[in-house]
Amino acid sequence: MVIAKSSLVDLSVRQTLSDAGGPPKLAYFLLSGFASEVVQLADGEFVEIGLVGNEGLTGSYYLLGPSSSLHRCFIQTTGTAYEIPFSELENLFAASPDLRSGVLKYVQHQIAHLAQTAACNRVHDAAPRFARWLLTIQDRSRAAEFSLTQDFLAQMLGIGRPTLNIVARSFEKAGLVGHRRGTIQILNRTGLRAIACLCYETTRQVLVKLYA
Repeated sequence: MVIAKSSLVDLSVRQTLSDAGGPPKLAYFLLSGFASEVVQLADGEFVEIGLVGNEGLTGSYYLLGPSSSLHRCFIQTTGTAYEIPFSELENLFAASPDLRSGVLKYVQHQIAHLAQTAACNRVHDAAPRFARWLLTIQDRSRAAEFSLTQDFLAQMLGIGRPTLNIVARSFEKAGLVGHRRGTIQILNRTGLRAIACLCYETTRQVLVKLYA
């Protein structure tokens, strides 16, 4: 039903999928790649508050009713998606109990992820947070190599570049990740899970239970 109203499109790095403010013109069901939902602070810095991958869609909050949002959503890595006019998605959401149920479950997961991320950023050190983030983006994208600079990673995680450099070097030395300029590769998922804070498993289990 959604596919019949959608177009298959390629997504480019840093492509904006939705801006802060009102409902987007288009919604995206990602098939590959992943997107970040970020809030821009008063000093111009961006902090990530959520991720969207092949488990969900962009703009889901706006299907709940008229609202505005403080965050924007953009693609982190190249990918593909089904693109659908948001007005069409609203009509399908109203008409289809199955679609409505699926979207509401996904919104529940997004809220849980947002709450857990806020707590994680407040109390956990950089290393377990970085491990959690790497595991999460691999889950969302089903890929193991990503074109991401350390400046950008530090900004998304809300930590300083020097701190991220130290953590990234320690991960590389331990054989957990491979790194070359602008690219990071996950080499040892089991090792990352041993370092990641429990926030990773908590949010993963929420998603598993919702779609069981």
